[in-house]
Amino acid sequence: MRDVNLEERNIDGLVITVYQLFPNAQVSVLSKHSSLVILEPISPTCTEHVVYQLTNKGHMGIEISLEEAERDASFVRDSGLDEDRAAACTIQESLASNANSHLTFGRFEKAIVQFHQNLTERVP
Repeated sequence: MRDVNLEERNIDGLVITVYQLFPNAQVSVLSKHSSLVILEPISPTCTEHVVYQLTNKGHMGIEISLEEAERDASFVRDSGLDEDRAAACTIQESLASNANSHLTFGRFEKAIVQFHQNLTERVP
C-alpha cells in the first residue's frame, strides 16, 4: 500500500476494522458483513453476549448478497470467534478457584449505563 497513491488506497476486504464504542460494545467491519457485539455482565461468573450482524454496503456498485455475508460471518466464527469466546468463558468460570486475591468487577459500569442511555436515545 505504501506505493499506492493515498486517493487510490482501498483496504476494504483486506483488514478487519474494530471500533471499541464502550468497554462492553464493539463494532467489527469485515469484508462482507459487520457485527456489533455487546457483552452484558450479569454477575462475576456470567456474561450475556448480544450480537447483531449486518450485510455491508457493496463497493463500486456491486451488491453483497445475504449468502455472501453469511459465508463471511461463518468463516470468522469458524476461524476463531468460538475459540475466543470459549477462552473468555473459561477465564470467567475460573474466578471461583480463588487463584487471585482480588477482582475488580464493574470497573466500567458507568460507561455501560451510558451505553444503554445512548442506545435508548438514538434507536427508536
